[in-house]
Amino acid sequence: MRRTRALLLSLVLAAVLSACSRVEPPRTTPTPRQYFLVADATAAPLLRALAEAYTRANPHLTFIIELGDAALIEARLRNVRTGLAATTLLPPPPAPNVNWWFVDAAIDAVAVIVHKDNPVQSLPLPAVRAIFAGERNHWAEYGAAPLGDIKVAVRESGESTRLLFDQLVMGDVRLTLEAVVMPTPETMMSYVALNPSAIGYAPGALVARTTLPIRALALDGVLPNPETLADGTYPLVHTVYFVAAREPTDDLRAFVLWALSAEGRQVAAEQGYAALR
Repeated sequence: MRRTRALLLSLVLAAVLSACSRVEPPRTTPTPRQYFLVADATAAPLLRALAEAYTRANPHLTFIIELGDAALIEARLRNVRTGLAATTLLPPPPAPNVNWWFVDAAIDAVAVIVHKDNPVQSLPLPAVRAIFAGERNHWAEYGAAPLGDIKVAVRESGESTRLLFDQLVMGDVRLTLEAVVMPTPETMMSYVALNPSAIGYAPGALVARTTLPIRALALDGVLPNPETLADGTYPLVHTVYFVAAREPTDDLRAFVLWALSAEGRQVAAEQGYAALR
């Protein structure tokens, strides 16, 4: 009996010691941290989606995202308080022989948009240039006479999509003075949705996800989609960049690496951006 009791006591003691050895040390709660980011209108949906997905898994982090044009982005990058920008246009070098840190994040398009009921399906790029210059301003010239005069809509001067459109489409040709200026891509898409005779442009990723009654025109027979953006056959393709005054470290470095991973690229694809070539 004594041996039995001693054996039971030793077994209980061994079990207690084994359980104690398995006790995990207390986990430390990460310190809450806040970061200021900036993006242009084309890159903002991508940055917001990536930030939301990343902070769900890292709730101690907060990303405050400011929307701005090229000039504001450059100014914010010169201010060390802003750690990262997402932009379609690289700012001028901050100083002689000094460059920004940057990395390619995704591919997007400038989509030329019309109302969904517009019968015109495709235009050659020179025709788009002529329309936005006001040289050809009747839909009858493109087989859509019932629509009457073409109403041209553009973004404000200095805005990233406007700069890209002027660079890729207009070149040295001036825009028509009759163009209606839109303050945001959302108002641009809404204007075209409400005006069957209108034509404008917007970030391709936004156009791909909108429920408004608009659609992208094919240019030279090629529609903007992930495949034509990736292989470069759609003519108005551009890169979205992550840019910083210096290479990101710590939390921002981890965020950028995650954004460029397969998981981050899946988030970008869900937002309508194409994978990097």
